[in-house]
Amino acid sequence: MSDADERFEFGGDAPAREYGSVALVAGCVVAVLLATTLVPAAVSVGLGGAPAESLIPLPPGAAEGSAGGSAAGVRTGDGFGALNLGNQTSVGGSLGQSDGNPFRSQNTEVHFTVRSQESSYWRTGAYDTYTGDGWARSGPSDATAPVEGRQVSYRVKLARPTSTAPTVWRPTSVTQAEDLALTDGGLARANGSLPAGTSYVGVSRKPPRDPEVLRASGRDYPDAIEQRYTKLPPSTAVSLRPFTNNVTEGANTPYETAVRIEQWLEANKEYSLNVSEPSGENVARKFVTQMDAGYCEYFATAMTTMLRSQEIPARYVVGYSTGQQVGANKFQVRAMNAHAWVEVYFEGVGWVRFDPTPGSERLQQEERSYEESGASGGYSPQEEGSPGETFSSNPGRNNGTATATPADPGSGERTLVTPQPTPTAPGGQDDTPVPNDPTEPSTSDYEVTLNRTAVPGAAVEVSVTAGAKPVINARVKFDGEPVGRTDSDGTVTGRVPYTENLTVSVVGGRTGVAYNVLVSKNNRTRSFDVSTEATLSVSGDVATGESVLVTATVDGVPVGNATLTLDGEPVAQTGEEGQARVRLPESPGNVTLGVDREPVAGSRTLRLGGLTLSADPVWPLPIAGTPVEVTASLGNDSVAGAPVRVDGERVGETGVGGTFSARLPFESAVKVAVATEGQTAQTTVANPLVNAVGVAAGALALVVAGAVAVGRRSLRPRGLAVALRSAGRLVVRAFVGAAVAAASRIERTLDHLAALLAGERSLAELVQAFRAWAAAWANRLRRTADRQVGSTGDQRPGDAAGAESADSDAARVTVREAWGRFLGLVSVGRPWTKTPGQLADHAVSADGLPADAVATLRDEFRAVEYGPRSPGDSVPAVEAAIERIERSIESDIPPGEAEEPAAESEGSAAETGESPGETAGPAGESADEADGETDASEGDAGTERGGD
Repeated sequence: MSDADERFEFGGDAPAREYGSVALVAGCVVAVLLATTLVPAAVSVGLGGAPAESLIPLPPGAAEGSAGGSAAGVRTGDGFGALNLGNQTSVGGSLGQSDGNPFRSQNTEVHFTVRSQESSYWRTGAYDTYTGDGWARSGPSDATAPVEGRQVSYRVKLARPTSTAPTVWRPTSVTQAEDLALTDGGLARANGSLPAGTSYVGVSRKPPRDPEVLRASGRDYPDAIEQRYTKLPPSTAVSLRPFTNNVTEGANTPYETAVRIEQWLEANKEYSLNVSEPSGENVARKFVTQMDAGYCEYFATAMTTMLRSQEIPARYVVGYSTGQQVGANKFQVRAMNAHAWVEVYFEGVGWVRFDPTPGSERLQQEERSYEESGASGGYSPQEEGSPGETFSSNPGRNNGTATATPADPGSGERTLVTPQPTPTAPGGQDDTPVPNDPTEPSTSDYEVTLNRTAVPGAAVEVSVTAGAKPVINARVKFDGEPVGRTDSDGTVTGRVPYTENLTVSVVGGRTGVAYNVLVSKNNRTRSFDVSTEATLSVSGDVATGESVLVTATVDGVPVGNATLTLDGEPVAQTGEEGQARVRLPESPGNVTLGVDREPVAGSRTLRLGGLTLSADPVWPLPIAGTPVEVTASLGNDSVAGAPVRVDGERVGETGVGGTFSARLPFESAVKVAVATEGQTAQTTVANPLVNAVGVAAGALALVVAGAVAVGRRSLRPRGLAVALRSAGRLVVRAFVGAAVAAASRIERTLDHLAALLAGERSLAELVQAFRAWAAAWANRLRRTADRQVGSTGDQRPGDAAGAESADSDAARVTVREAWGRFLGLVSVGRPWTKTPGQLADHAVSADGLPADAVATLRDEFRAVEYGPRSPGDSVPAVEAAIERIERSIESDIPPGEAEEPAAESEGSAAETGESPGETAGPAGESADEADGETDASEGDAGTERGGD
């Protein structure tokens, strides 16, 4: 086709038409640009009231201007989950990350681990500008709001790299990580990227979350907060405001408004990760009005924008939920815990977390993902979402939900409180008598109702009706004081006085504009009970010497100009907001806070915990040069950041769990002290030097015994192993036997002294008992010596009465020593915390000791210690049982060493060192050698064998 033909076919033969088409296109472009610029401006000043975005499609963020940072849908950060976030984020998209949308991820990889005094949400960022399809940052977030909450400390260890470190809102410091600091907006940011394995310590002040405190908060917001955090694109405001007005109708405070919105979302929207990304630019409007399900991004976006439509400051926040508790004060936070929620600003309190996402459903999804991943252990976290609300994957474990008054959640209907009327006598005649109109209802048909419970200081709306018609222009009085006249709806608002009973009087009025006469001069009254029981909420650290913020309310209404008392003594006066600061006493114990403004009164008891300190050795005994774990507690809470002193010298401070590892100096007694909240706790670690000397002596004895044993066995490996085992048992028996014997002796001595003080025994009887005990020990030592030299230990006659008592004491000690030897062979830590039955079961199942011998020892020990059996009757069975148990240990030699060639076992006396006639004992030992070792070990442990 020729150029001419082509021009002709497409109308190109008329150049004038080409110029006209170009001009038309250019004009359309100019028109669109002008409309894009002028229409939003017109709407912003109220021209026409048409939503600009509904007339002409606008690019994201055009209505509010550039939010700074990256372009729509693009993020400045790249990394793992919600750890690295940019200046702009979409809702329902992939967030520009290679691993997809982190808020839909059910990956169970651990992102970081936290050791914290308590569970919390781990915050990584906040956004202030709603763009229609997502959120953007216009600058640093506000972090200058009042902070009156409790202090919490935590240590975070990252398992993935990040540039934004998770913290608890609101952080006050981050330490122990290089190049990590807090920004003006309260974010923990690094200059570069924090590598995996980075650990840091954070300290935060959690804002008050007591519903009574929040319910008392008003709407006097700082200008900068209100202007920045209530802005919405025009189309969003126009579409959401009427709908939200209906949801929150009757809510009297910002807190009640927030709870109404949250409850409506939880009741009308399902939690699901399988939702399609909505098309268009107003995701909040589409989720609220069109979608049936969504996940955290949608819920948080909807609640934030609905709150802003009610002129309540709110912002969109991202980070991680609590995670899985895997130990005491330890939490593992995984990719699937990435989460979005809302922070609402409350006057005098600051930014408070609300979580509108259905909590139990979210945790159930996480639990299923955890089980499907094949991870070990169970997953059943319990979290605190919004104030007064806890939830878990098992809804039956939930401790409570947030509540709003006065209305049923999501009903959008006003709740009217209508107490039974108390008629009074007519009275209160007007100056100008007006005859009754027979067509008007009489005053007896009036119905007077209040829109809420009558509370002193509360603004209540009085409704006056006659039948179904509002009574207009009626004069209303509270306890005889004029309030005003009813309007066209038959309502008037007045403030309830401080009284126990409110009398509402109604005079005159008409039921429509067609009537121009008063109904009556008679005074119609109703009486309402007034709630006067005050509630006291305390914000801050409840500890000795601390200053706390006390809020006094009655049914959420502040009690202003009231006297606060501490243990009956006036200490402060509440302001109009019902709040005042009170400094708590320096001494621990219970204190009573009270509030009084006649007739309103209330009280609350606070427990100021005392500082307690423990210093537990890491080893079984406190030994100089070894560490002890210092634990500080204030009441039931661990104390973090408390300085620790050892013998007056500061050695460090307690960590997140209130613990610190301190090394013991070489002193006979060491004083450990901790100070915090004006209190000091001190404890003494006894005998670290003595124990160190004892351990050194024991080690030296082991070395000597080992050298002797090696010499006797001509350095044979088998003999060396036997010698080491024997030496180890010797030391264990010595310690355990000495401890058991000492405990027994101390117990009996205390019993004797108590009997002496009570007059049950005389001093002469005690002396006689001591002599009998000494004689018994002398007899035992003599018999042990006779046995060691091969004597038969013939018993010599003596005093019959003394011998019987001595033998009984000696037999009891023998049984206890045998039990102590048994404990030295059982692999149970802290055996004194177990029962004899538990120890016996462990010895058979875990340590492989002979069951019948263990059962005999257990039963005889029980019979002697807890039963009526005479100790002397149990000694033979006890000693036979313990010897069999010990022999089973000694014969436990690895395969290959149990038997030796016959030539070696039957060698000459010169080669083996054995005299003619000696027979080989276990593992190639001579019988005499084995017997000698047994006798020596038993003699050192202060024991004896039955039948000697």
